[in-house]
Amino acid sequence: MHNPFHNIGARLEKIAEEIPDTPALLVPRKNICRKTSFMELHKEANRLASGLSHMGLARGHRVL
Repeated sequence: MHNPFHNIGARLEKIAEEIPDTPALLVPRKNICRKTSFMELHKEANRLASGLSHMGLARGHRVL
């Protein structure tokens, strides 16, 4: 059976395309709640992946 969302990155990209402004993360702090949309989360994940790639990490590498 083929699963088009074989990893969380693929799934996040699809959700960010479908509902970009919907909150993905809600982080309560004191009397406020910081919201991060699916598109913001997707962009941040891509920035992190790019940074790791520039450090020499690639798909399949294990990181602790």
